[in-house]
Amino acid sequence: MSDYRDLLERERRRFRMPHGSMEELERRRDRKRRNRRIASGIVALVIAAAGIGAGLYALRPAGNGKPVVTPTPTVAPPSAHGLLAPSGPIQFVSPEKGWAVRPNGQIVATVDGGKTWMVQHKGTMAIIGVQFIDDMHGWALAEKGVLRTMDGGGSWEPVSDQAFTTVQFVNSLTGWGIRSESYTPAPRQLVKTEDGGRTWTAEGLAADSLCALDDKVLWAAGAGEGGIMFARSSDGGASWVDTPIPVPQGEPWTATVRCAGIDAWVLVQDGGAAGHLPYALYHTAEGGPDAIPVLQEAGTRPLGNVKGVVDAQDPYPGPFVAFNGVDALFVGWCPACGNSVALYGAGPGWTPPVEVVDQGWTPSGISFADRDHGWILLEHGGLGVGGFGWTVMATSDGGKTWSAATLG
Repeated sequence: MSDYRDLLERERRRFRMPHGSMEELERRRDRKRRNRRIASGIVALVIAAAGIGAGLYALRPAGNGKPVVTPTPTVAPPSAHGLLAPSGPIQFVSPEKGWAVRPNGQIVATVDGGKTWMVQHKGTMAIIGVQFIDDMHGWALAEKGVLRTMDGGGSWEPVSDQAFTTVQFVNSLTGWGIRSESYTPAPRQLVKTEDGGRTWTAEGLAADSLCALDDKVLWAAGAGEGGIMFARSSDGGASWVDTPIPVPQGEPWTATVRCAGIDAWVLVQDGGAAGHLPYALYHTAEGGPDAIPVLQEAGTRPLGNVKGVVDAQDPYPGPFVAFNGVDALFVGWCPACGNSVALYGAGPGWTPPVEVVDQGWTPSGISFADRDHGWILLEHGGLGVGGFGWTVMATSDGGKTWSAATLG
């Protein structure tokens, strides 16, 4: 019997938990919880560090030691361009990010609204214009050929060896251009691409300028029979409705079109006279088809005495930008006045011109990221690197006041 009891006691001890074992188990569980919290904190720090590293990546130096501006890699889609515009010497996609073409043909970029610029591209062929649809995707026109970037200008690749005077893309694949090669059957052809600029097909229209609102609605303008051809397409260029603009006979007239909303603005000008270049600005009413004259050069008055048409005192036209059917800004300049540059605002009777700079500069481009934030690129011969000077004037109040953002 005592042997049986001893055996029973041994079995009880075998399965009995030692004194304090419950407290030890709880301590082990607490340690595991703390370890999990520490591990989660480390993961969060790694993610934050990756974000900081990505931000630094945006201003990484190029292989040649020069800094380039490349938007931060992110899983979020690129930001949209508020004011799509055809290619030109300057273009901003936000109040901070923009690109410009220097007089020596280099592509430069800014991430601080134009205060500082960094060289992104300088090749054997000078660049004459850039166009971006967002802060990642852009195209550059060389003297003969088109380059494309998909990383905000960090790298550029040639996609076409054809010559263009202008291009405008509305997404990463679809765009239009004015092809200017002299050996084509119809010089100044309107052409279209659907593969990012690698291949182009003729649209059966000769034009000087184009402006697209989206992948369906676009405008084209150029010399036509008896005046200026001003045409609108609502089906991506498959068909066109032409509204001819009559102009005085004489020198060949050319046209430049800008669009916004459902409307378009057209600047027409002829070969020029001594000290004056006859020009007139038209706009559409509620998307067309009629084109209404609103402004003309005061010295030559090519349209004559037309009710509602304002005389612009500057004898030469500069670049212009459209915001909608009633709101646009037009730059005029006066070589005889020391190249003074003034800005005219559309509206009833137009606003009195605002002087941007008083002398010495020639306006070559204008860009607005939104209705308030805009920039004008000005050039001056004989100054700066390569014999050329350039400056960028900036506004944050819609063009009422301007200040020098850059001087080079």
